[in-house]
Amino acid sequence: MAQILNILERVDQFGPANLNHFKLEAGEQIDLKIVLENEHISLYCIDHSAQRLIFTDLPADVDLTTVPFVYAAQKEKATRLIALSYEEVFALTQDIHLPEQIILIYSTGRAGSTLMSQILSEVDNVVSHSEPDVFLNLVPIIYHTEERTAHNSLVEACFKLWGYHHRDKTLAIKFRGECIDSADVFQQVLPQAKNLYLYRQTIQWASSWKRIWSNFGVDQALPVDQATFYGDLFNGRNTTLEWVANGAKMVTIPEMLMSLWLFYLEAYYRMVDLDIPFMAVRYQDLNQHRDVMLTKVFEYVGLPLSELESALQGFDRDSQAGTLLERKDDRGNTETVLDEEVESIKAILARHSLQLTPDTILPNTVNP
Repeated sequence: MAQILNILERVDQFGPANLNHFKLEAGEQIDLKIVLENEHISLYCIDHSAQRLIFTDLPADVDLTTVPFVYAAQKEKATRLIALSYEEVFALTQDIHLPEQIILIYSTGRAGSTLMSQILSEVDNVVSHSEPDVFLNLVPIIYHTEERTAHNSLVEACFKLWGYHHRDKTLAIKFRGECIDSADVFQQVLPQAKNLYLYRQTIQWASSWKRIWSNFGVDQALPVDQATFYGDLFNGRNTTLEWVANGAKMVTIPEMLMSLWLFYLEAYYRMVDLDIPFMAVRYQDLNQHRDVMLTKVFEYVGLPLSELESALQGFDRDSQAGTLLERKDDRGNTETVLDEEVESIKAILARHSLQLTPDTILPNTVNP
């Protein structure tokens, strides 16, 4: 039986989707098949300590294929939560077939991945979901398990549940950046998936993130022993910032960001070494050569080129409109990384074993 969790209050807390975002009260138990029969019920997060999956029940007018961030819409609009045990979910999904065509969108963040999800949503017979956090929840679970494939049944069930109501369509899922760390497991479960990796020039990426962090009120510099690594909230690590500080007592926002950047790129290179197939796309190429780049993407993922004109309409609006990350005007990002911060970023990249530069072209990058 499925357990109803009634929402008493929402809690304003930063971090990935989890039960701590709500004050809850246990309600009645209902037939577990409701999570398949009701298309307004969607998978929200994993309560791994209790071995259960959590679903949100949303109003009928909430369309998760059109929102910039699925996890945010679920948290804001949920009328109640529903919990099922792993065992119940496995039994419920064992006869469900995944869509034949699946597109997985990975990225460094601030690199056009939300835009790509929006573009794909313009294509007939494609359903794209932007950042369902249940897949982010899988990252630390997989990382902290000695055998990385130990939770393949859980991974498969999550994808089956997200694809259930779209079985006859192409399913696209855009992940948060940390999910690149689990791409090998996702690929093993979904060998038919086509993987995209979106990134951008490092200084441009740092400038974009610096604007976001400044808007959130993050100090421009912090003592090393007081600075926390943003990514640890999502990837399950305990990262030290002493390495990027390189003996300095203070770390700036761009220096803190380099720990995040290097986490993403280390994971991407690791996946490439494992022969996980990717098409890598630079944001600047996607934005400046729209027709050419989308043609290459469509050919790679197997979408009809006859839909290209419709897809190009995705460029016409801010993909993050209505969120804290939206553009404030048509000028784009006016926040800049200072000259001394640029030199610090270059030094951090040069010290790394990958011997990166701000203009490094990642393996499998497609050119205009």
